[in-house]
Amino acid sequence: MYDHERTNRFVGWAVGAFALIMYLMTTAPVVAFWDNGEFIAVGYTLGVGHPPGSPVYTLISRLFSILPFPNPAQAVNFQSVLAGSLALTFLYLAIAKMAKRWEGRVQGFSDGLPTYVAGITACLLAGFSFSYWENALEAEVYATNMLVMTSTLWLVMRWSEERQAPRDSRYLYLIMYLMSLGIGIHMGCLLWAPGILLFMIFFERNYLGVIFLGLPLLLGFVLLSKGMEPWRGPLALWVFWAATNIFYAMPRFWPEPKKVKGKRAKAKPGHPAVLPQSLVMTLAVFGIIWLFVTTSGHGGGAGVWYVVCAGLSVASIYFFIRLLRSGVIERPEIPARMVLGTVALAFVALSVHAYLLVRARLNPAINESDPDTWGAVLDVMRRTQYEPMRFFPRWTPFANQFRILWGYYRIQFPVFPRELWFA
Repeated sequence: MYDHERTNRFVGWAVGAFALIMYLMTTAPVVAFWDNGEFIAVGYTLGVGHPPGSPVYTLISRLFSILPFPNPAQAVNFQSVLAGSLALTFLYLAIAKMAKRWEGRVQGFSDGLPTYVAGITACLLAGFSFSYWENALEAEVYATNMLVMTSTLWLVMRWSEERQAPRDSRYLYLIMYLMSLGIGIHMGCLLWAPGILLFMIFFERNYLGVIFLGLPLLLGFVLLSKGMEPWRGPLALWVFWAATNIFYAMPRFWPEPKKVKGKRAKAKPGHPAVLPQSLVMTLAVFGIIWLFVTTSGHGGGAGVWYVVCAGLSVASIYFFIRLLRSGVIERPEIPARMVLGTVALAFVALSVHAYLLVRARLNPAINESDPDTWGAVLDVMRRTQYEPMRFFPRWTPFANQFRILWGYYRIQFPVFPRELWFA
């Protein structure tokens, strides 16, 4: 019997091996331009690089720097070579799992040939585009970031293949942990998060509740970004978030469904997981008190922001309850546990940023931003030293932005002679 899965694994690793050989033949033997030299030196000396610090990448670079290469630069460059190659392997495996949804029953090599050709073509185009190839040859965060993104893509495709309902959530927890850990490499991995969440909802509608149950937590960080102290406005939203999520995550807290007699007994009973009135009143009183606490500390403008964010938080839980009563969400404990588990794993993963504080206090040779306090560490993570980027006003006309975008695109797969690009 033909083993299509085994062939896909072989082709995926073969693509990664081919890319590895090509990258080794073209990798930078020493230091290249831009941030390459900084990343090599920071990793070799266990220093603190430019914001946001990239502590995970720094620690990985240190491990590679002690490998028996001719020089530390080549050793740290090899990290990107290996990460870029493995990323292409996971990309092929993810494409192969996508193709399973329409390729039908594969009984021989010829039946699986379209999948093999499509996957190999996609990986070669990605792996040997100018930007990808360039960043896979030198010490930079982007190749390792691509490894995080493609591996999580493969994991979510693997999760979607589970047949039982609800599906095994361990894959999802691993995805959330890897993405949180990836923040210590490059924040670009978070671009994956909305797509993964929509994919989860597409396969299990219970995960629609993740949006509503997680919104109060995010709004607390919005208040924090407005300069509020954590124990004022943000604390109230975080308490509201924790109380509602813990309640829905633990069915033992749910009240017993009331027995209805008479004609109403034939109607479909409502879901028992409705917030008890005592909890609602307690949270309401706490929220009103914290409105005065926030206003007294930060003024009326902060109070307005608090009221808006608190209103949105209440509305999100209200819509969650409506979805629960209508039967769209049947098991509220699934999204609640996912939100709580994601926050716990994110906290563990983000704790690696304590490296910045520890090393800064030891005054390493390279100590950019000198984050020797927790406040300074948060500033580094938020990259406050850079001027904030805003959508409006635009710094250049839209036509010029498209010209710049086309300039990036046309160098990815250059046609020779270059005059064919009408440059």
